[in-house]
Amino acid sequence: TRSRHSDPRALAATRVVERVLEFDGAIDLPPEGRASVASQLEGRLTRILVERGQVVTAGQILAEVSSLEMQNLQLELIQTAAQTRLQLESLERLRGLDATQSVHRRRVWEAQSLYNTSRGRLEAVKRKLRNLGLTPSQLDEIAVEGRVVDRLPIRAPIGGTVVQFDKVLGQVVRADESLFEIHDLSHVWVQGFLTERDFAQVRFDGEAPRARVRFVSAPDVVV
Repeated sequence: TRSRHSDPRALAATRVVERVLEFDGAIDLPPEGRASVASQLEGRLTRILVERGQVVTAGQILAEVSSLEMQNLQLELIQTAAQTRLQLESLERLRGLDATQSVHRRRVWEAQSLYNTSRGRLEAVKRKLRNLGLTPSQLDEIAVEGRVVDRLPIRAPIGGTVVQFDKVLGQVVRADESLFEIHDLSHVWVQGFLTERDFAQVRFDGEAPRARVRFVSAPDVVV
């Protein structure tokens, strides 16, 4: 709306609608968006279940490694589980006796101590195998039925895309040697490289300013 006394020339004038800064940038991943996957034990790569560029979920098995150390841990689990069961049976048998002598009480105490020690060793071996990727049902099968798992599963710690893998079947891998690299591309960082002069012109006012992002590989796409 214009009053009768306003200057008509004032209707058309050059004004700054939006100040735009242009600067170079790069796409990066937050630290939690990338993961390097390795075998915790030395062994031979016997199965590869994914390929480069494949999308995987957290906990998915990527590969399997045949490891002598893992087999030894499972044999230790079988032996410790059998010993723990025998000591529990002995303890329950002593508890079932109708006796009040001090000798009997000492035998019950000794049996209880041996059982507690054996059960502690059993839980320690189970914990090691759980950390290697075996499931509780697999541990039960090993301890009760003596069914040994032949291969060590290599699982994805995060969901994402497999971006790096250069191993081959039969290759011997060292403990903690990187086998896969996974990137979670669902959330990325866009880093802008401002000069000191440009930075002085950017105001945050409690929230980050909006930006338009164009990509060298896809110049027509604006995010």
